[in-house]
Amino acid sequence: MEPDAFQRAWQSQEAQTRVTVNADVLRAQVERTHRDFLGILRRRDVLESTVGVMLIFYWLYQGANGTLPWTWYLMIPAIVWMIGFFIVDRRRHPQTPVNPSQPLRECLTSTLQQIDHQIWLLKNVFWWYLLPFAIALLVFFVDMAWQASSSGWDFLAGAVPLVLILSTLYATIDWINQRAVYADLFPRRKEIVAFIDALNANDAVDAYDAVDADSHGKTMSEESLIASTNSGVWRRWILLALVCLTLLAALALVRQALVKPPQPDALEPAQSEYDLADAALEEVVAVERRQRRLVSLAATLRIDGQTIESAADGERKWGRGPKVSTNDRWHLGGVSKAVTATMIARLIEHDVMAWDDEVASYFADDQIHPDWRRVTLRQLLTDVGGTSRRFPSEIMRSKPAPGAARIEARRGAAIGILSDAPDYAPGTGHVYSNAGYVLVAAMAEQAAGLAWEDLVEREVFGPLELLSAGFGPPPTDFGVPQQPLGHQLHGRLKLSVDDNVDNTPVLAPASGVHMSMSDLCRFVEEHLRGENGGGTLLSQETYRYLHQPEFGNYACGWVVRPANETFPHRVLWHNGSNTMWYAFAAMIPDRNAVLAVHTNDGDIDGGESAAWEIFRILARRLP
Repeated sequence: MEPDAFQRAWQSQEAQTRVTVNADVLRAQVERTHRDFLGILRRRDVLESTVGVMLIFYWLYQGANGTLPWTWYLMIPAIVWMIGFFIVDRRRHPQTPVNPSQPLRECLTSTLQQIDHQIWLLKNVFWWYLLPFAIALLVFFVDMAWQASSSGWDFLAGAVPLVLILSTLYATIDWINQRAVYADLFPRRKEIVAFIDALNANDAVDAYDAVDADSHGKTMSEESLIASTNSGVWRRWILLALVCLTLLAALALVRQALVKPPQPDALEPAQSEYDLADAALEEVVAVERRQRRLVSLAATLRIDGQTIESAADGERKWGRGPKVSTNDRWHLGGVSKAVTATMIARLIEHDVMAWDDEVASYFADDQIHPDWRRVTLRQLLTDVGGTSRRFPSEIMRSKPAPGAARIEARRGAAIGILSDAPDYAPGTGHVYSNAGYVLVAAMAEQAAGLAWEDLVEREVFGPLELLSAGFGPPPTDFGVPQQPLGHQLHGRLKLSVDDNVDNTPVLAPASGVHMSMSDLCRFVEEHLRGENGGGTLLSQETYRYLHQPEFGNYACGWVVRPANETFPHRVLWHNGSNTMWYAFAAMIPDRNAVLAVHTNDGDIDGGESAAWEIFRILARRLP
């Protein structure tokens, strides 16, 4: 049967049948439905406005404290527009409850007007809600891609994926809203219209001057809504994406045109090896930082206990300054292992511990796997004790307070590690591991009755007068930093983090120390002098034992590089990173030379390349 025939049959049956409805029951149902509907709208408006106000404060805070460009603030006008739109819309279309004195038909008409207005809002959500936010975010992402790029293709590689992801996300949100019109509001509207038609059987069309969702006097139809949902949404967002991609292509051409061609007298990366051979360290550091695109770079060379050259280039906070200085403090990462090993050696010389102390002496048999029992302190310090390269993720999230809580946390972490079998047979190989130094620290804390931090202060920092030394990242003000801030690498973007962002303090014995370049050089010089019999902390024998590899080339917190044809001097070095900083320290004992290199950039590869290039250039100048 055709649809028209269905309609005629229904009308014929309606004319023959009269349905009696309890008006009081119907009114109560209408009032309850209308009240619930207005409650949903009210909660939505309050939630959207409250979240909008909170986002304004968040955006201002992040903009003031983060390394973000001016385009970040474009989101604030978009949020203000959204809140203002809700306020104006509420005033122009007040959501009034049903008046008990109103006739039932007027009650239904009022409800229908509210529904039609909500349909209009959702059908036009692209223009008044999504588009302002999309434009603000697109401009921000494009600006960030521009700043992080070095050529037109580089710019496109960073911007195009962001534009496509954002367009797809917002198109999906738009589609969900349009589906809500069809799945929820449109059936509700049809139900109300049916009630009105029943009350105005003689003149159903004229009884209510419907406010249709398109605001053009057209009758809404299920077919038009389905078409809008399935094609209109994606069509307009695809069009927007194409417009954005076209603009990106034009910007890429401009970006490519701004790339400066190599100049014969410029210190370009490809020429740095030749041009910088005789350059001052200040120039070497500046060129290497620019070449590696690092937030900052600093280096100090000392020979015979005297600073020969020291330089720093870049910013404490990317894009915001102030400039780094040679007196700034830097996170040491894995260079901290040498500090822990030195503290342990002091305890050994004080007969508090011994090199051949076994794990079983510090932990009960029922707490550890049997294969750990014979592992020695020396094996753990040289990373041949069977510890894993990985560290338990649940421990990485812990932030115990200093003192007793930290001692307990390290011991708990140690027991967790020791409860499983070693990753490999202890003493049969070398695996670089942070876990071994956590075990060593837990053993030292039990032997000495003090936290690792207190032991390091007492045995290393104090005697050497390392006044800048401390734990975790250098403390500073995030807004205008007095010390460098670490930076996380997110693709091509670098975002600064405050001094609370670091690995768990449980891991500090392996990577949780900070100090200035000059103090790091003084610490390394103590090892250099100590190997030659002139140390103040330890005996010559102990220093040489610390610097003796157990398996391969890894000693106690030092990597030993023997003399070879390329560089005829023995080198002891170590580097480290907590993924937001990079540090490098090296000493050449037979030349009494010490080098320290630092960056507050999470680009580990860039930092390491710069450090070794600086080492190579300066090492060739040694007498």
